[in-house]
Amino acid sequence: ISPITQGSTNTIFRVKTFDKDYILKISHREDRNKGGILKKEAKILKEHSGKNHTIPIPVLIWQGNTRKGLPVILISALEGERIEDLLKPGIHTEKAGRKLGKFVAEWHKNKREKLDEFELDRKPFLNFKTYASYWLKEWEPLCQKAIHIKQKDIRTAYDFIHKHLHLFNEKRWSYVHADISRQNLLG
Repeated sequence: ISPITQGSTNTIFRVKTFDKDYILKISHREDRNKGGILKKEAKILKEHSGKNHTIPIPVLIWQGNTRKGLPVILISALEGERIEDLLKPGIHTEKAGRKLGKFVAEWHKNKREKLDEFELDRKPFLNFKTYASYWLKEWEPLCQKAIHIKQKDIRTAYDFIHKHLHLFNEKRWSYVHADISRQNLLG
């Protein structure tokens, strides 16, 4: 077992066995655990198991809790190279970008009947505007502490989002994973 990363929500390990590799995720953030973050991920992975997406997704092997009661999932590791290792000066990324774009488009076709289906720690929202407003307020203190983004740019983004919330009037909701990074890897 070797550590991959410790993010703001999960600690992630690679588990190597004689025949396969796995990814072990332990959610250590209390507010996200209260919201059932790994239960949501496990449910999504179960629903999509065996589907033929452009980019493969991992298989959920097991879910449970650590001895300390923290949520944990074990998923299959995906074959191939990491994005960080592929992106080097001079590399042509158009093919990879198209493949990722196609996958994201496929993923967003997975519509949900209920906006709140995966939320466990609060009352349901009436519509997307109330949903987005809740999360904008929830995340504002974290955004204000960001040192890698100018506060003026954060304020501009917040103002833009609030001004355009009325445009979201869908009756069914798609999966969105807006924070694709090394610590938020799916496999």
